Amino acid sequence: SREVVVSVFPKSIAESYESAFSDAGLTALSFEIEGSAIARSVIPQNDNRTYMVVDIGAMRTGIIIVSGGAVYYSTTIDFGGSVLSDAIQSHLNISADEAEALKHEGAFSRQGEYRDFFPALLEACSPLQEEINKHYVYWHNHSDKKDCTPPPIEKVILCGSDADLEGLAEHLTLSLRSPVEIANVWVNAFSADTYIPPIPFNRSLAFATATGLALRFN
Repeated sequence: SREVVVSVFPKSIAESYESAFSDAGLTALSFEIEGSAIARSVIPQNDNRTYMVVDIGAMRTGIIIVSGGAVYYSTTIDFGGSVLSDAIQSHLNISADEAEALKHEGAFSRQGEYRDFFPALLEACSPLQEEINKHYVYWHNHSDKKDCTPPPIEKVILCGSDADLEGLAEHLTLSLRSPVEIANVWVNAFSADTYIPPIPFNRSLAFATATGLALRFN
């Protein structure tokens, strides 16, 4: 038997992208869901274990479950790093730019100078934690056919522009009781032993999708 992954998207959306490429004088070779590109970027080649990938952007977060190198489940939730920035801005009464900078300076930590408003960030982050846990539990308890037990999720991998917040992975590890780590979006592109890219590691996390798309034809 063979398992086939089917991705469904409204035809009008695909045609709008194709039209945009055509108007720009470009020929689109293929289209695929974002989750597939992200998985191709952050999951090592030939690694057939099961992972949950959480792509945390500024305004939304994608949750992807990958098993045997294929995306079995993909969804988007209404949570982004902007929620944490808003919590910092409100708590300290500072500007949006100051809050955004502070968020990336270790604010999501129980210790140090930011520990006094850690509870506010914890509360702001609870919707993300609950959604991850809901999908984590669903995966381990559902079965699509008789006597079929889904393979266990080995770990949760974080990517996206707001995945690198100091203390976030550690907090999620404790709350989910499962290993949570930051992705390496270059794992299938090159070895850090032979090449160091000019882009900082934390910024590279925002380019998981682009890296995965480039690797499609590598």
